[in-house]
Amino acid sequence: MADSLAQFPEVMDAVIDPSFFGALPQEADLAAGLERSLGQASSHEDFLDRIRIFAQEHMFLIGTRVLSGTVSAEQAGEAFARLADLLIRSLYGAVVENFVRLHGRVPCQETAILALGKLGGREDDRNVRSRPDRGLRLRSVSSGFPAGRGGFTVASISPAWCSA
Repeated sequence: MADSLAQFPEVMDAVIDPSFFGALPQEADLAAGLERSLGQASSHEDFLDRIRIFAQEHMFLIGTRVLSGTVSAEQAGEAFARLADLLIRSLYGAVVENFVRLHGRVPCQETAILALGKLGGREDDRNVRSRPDRGLRLRSVSSGFPAGRGGFTVASISPAWCSA
């Protein structure tokens, strides 16, 4: 957490706000904040930077609540999973949009993002006492491409917010 604070000192503004130690943010509030930040992105790279910063800041804030005892490890796991789900959806939309812009739309192509492990059960895939930057186990399954079995392509995904 010290590394996160050193990299993003502005998160202390949220921590010193008296309302910080109340309820965890709802998904709609997180989504609105993420949308505000991503709406200011000037390029695909800036988008990725902004989503990475948003993720790291919110992981720090969840961890701070755990250390202060205002949320349990179970509640933190649910909050991490909620955050990851929001980020995965935003990243997926941006990747599809960027792919279409660069290469066009693939006819009859469909994609599913599969969350494996505890994230699939909305528990998150991290122990809150371990480092929060551990990779998530995600897979994408796409149809409409000639490669793969039965017209499906399976790929591992490393979420952008998992690497600094």
